Amino acid sequence: MRSRRGTSITTAHKSAAGHAARRFGVSLALVAVAAALRLWPLQILGPRLAWLTFYPAAALAAFLGGFSAGLFATALSSVAVVFVLPAVTGAPFIQDFADWLGMAVFVATCTMLSGFAGATHRARERKGRAEAERDRFFTLSLDMLCISNADGYFKRVSPAFTRTLGWSEEEMLTRPFLDFVHPDDREATLREVERQVSSGETVLHFENRYRHKDGSWRALSWKSVPQPGGFMYAIARDVTDQREAEERLRRYADEYQDLYNHAPCGYHSLDAQGRIVMMNDTELNWLGYTREEVVGKKTLPDLATPAGREIFDLHFPRLAAEGSIGDLEMEFVRKDGSVLPVSVSATVIRDGSGRFVATRTTTFDLRARKAAEDKIRGLNRDLELRAAQLEAANQELEAFAYSVSHDLRAPLRSLDGFSQILLGNYSSRLDEEGRDYLRRVRGGAQRMGQLIDDLLRLSRITRAAMTVEEVDLTALARSVAEELLERDPDRRAEVVVAEGLTALCDPRLLRVALDNLLGNAWKFTRNVPHTKIEVGSEPWDGDLAFFVKDNGAGFDMAYADRLFGAFQRLHAASEFEGTGIGLATVQRVIARHGGTIKAEAAPGQGATFRFTLPRPAAATGESGS
Repeated sequence: MRSRRGTSITTAHKSAAGHAARRFGVSLALVAVAAALRLWPLQILGPRLAWLTFYPAAALAAFLGGFSAGLFATALSSVAVVFVLPAVTGAPFIQDFADWLGMAVFVATCTMLSGFAGATHRARERKGRAEAERDRFFTLSLDMLCISNADGYFKRVSPAFTRTLGWSEEEMLTRPFLDFVHPDDREATLREVERQVSSGETVLHFENRYRHKDGSWRALSWKSVPQPGGFMYAIARDVTDQREAEERLRRYADEYQDLYNHAPCGYHSLDAQGRIVMMNDTELNWLGYTREEVVGKKTLPDLATPAGREIFDLHFPRLAAEGSIGDLEMEFVRKDGSVLPVSVSATVIRDGSGRFVATRTTTFDLRARKAAEDKIRGLNRDLELRAAQLEAANQELEAFAYSVSHDLRAPLRSLDGFSQILLGNYSSRLDEEGRDYLRRVRGGAQRMGQLIDDLLRLSRITRAAMTVEEVDLTALARSVAEELLERDPDRRAEVVVAEGLTALCDPRLLRVALDNLLGNAWKFTRNVPHTKIEVGSEPWDGDLAFFVKDNGAGFDMAYADRLFGAFQRLHAASEFEGTGIGLATVQRVIARHGGTIKAEAAPGQGATFRFTLPRPAAATGESGS
């Protein structure tokens, strides 16, 4: 198969051959016409003027076909004069030396005419080819080409110009080119045009913005060469995308620089000798220096305390060898002489051959941490002091509890015992009022003993060490309920405990809390026909709470703030027995576990006590009824 290039060459050769054939054909036709004119009706000219009709033919052939066509016509004319015409007319045209001289003049003249015509023809062809090449260059160029004049109009624009800006060629040629220029760029554009026209200087670079037909603006970069007559040949490139990329790159560089300089940590870079080659504003502000005072002029040891220099001398070689180091604490000396504690981490930048180039180093200001550590040490000292004071207070409380347990119980036992003896041995000597008084004395002594027991129990709960573990509250609550039912088997009572109740707590203390909560529920439901007590769990204030609920006497919520105070009672002692210590004890137990407890009730409608405790991660709460 013939290649495209071969086809193109063959076509070109055929075209050239056809053009040459047409030129020589025209020459032949012109000579034939000249010969015919010579025979008729110009025979009256005579043989010596035989050349007159052939001069125009040869000259015209030369001007139409060029040098070769002119010579061909000259040769044909000579043959016609010497051989063809004498054969037709019967009379020779060459009769003497003068005729041969005339023929020589004819040949020489026509040859000169052919040479001149050939040169003119070649010049015309070169100009045509040049114009064709220019037109082709204009048409195919990817750059935007234009010709403009000092009158402010485009004289010609390339297709790339219209493709880039969206305007048609007619629109661009019929409007002043300043109409397309951004208003902010018109003055500079006009100055550039005037300078170029007046000075004739070539413009190697100039930028302005041209309006696209869709209303957007395109950035163009121009090169222009002035021509005589105020013309300008210019080439432009659309650099909008390039400028946008440069602007994005500039913004990225500004953002990076801003991030580098205003980061919450310090940054610096050291060369292989430890000289500072970069440092951000954050670290410079910490140290109190300007960049000019530090970069390229100081080494890191210059900024360190003596102890910091020892740390640098020890670890910088290791950094160079291993490539990284982290969380190294050292101290710098600020410009004002104060000390700046820092934490330093660094990595090494190496070139392609592995040689040390610089470090990437971050520093963190440890002043706040050091101050916090000092504060923590002070708080620890205060805590140790308070712990010692608390230990002393506990020891005093232990001694007081011992005194209450032993010194106060003896008089109370004596008071109760002698009252019992009086009631047993001297009852007949007393009237009913006297016996009632003695019974009241005994009751007061017994209540006092119960108060002492409750106070001691509350004291022990407050001071006792805790052992926290995962506790089955379901089993614990059922154990307490079974004891209540055993002590009062005649009660019609229903105690329901939900399955799967678990908590992280001290089982001994939680037993005390449930004893009090379930005991209260048992006590305050004794006057209802059918006792119902529930123990379970439910969502409460975004948490999961345990609850103990009863259908007993309840209480007025207006007095709920007194409920968990020691010796605070919301019911008369004659109505419900008790010392008012139980709920205070429950509150202490729950608080020691980090939980909270609240009550909700209404008179005659029962009460609900909800409390929170730490729970195992896998535990789930279920309400029971």
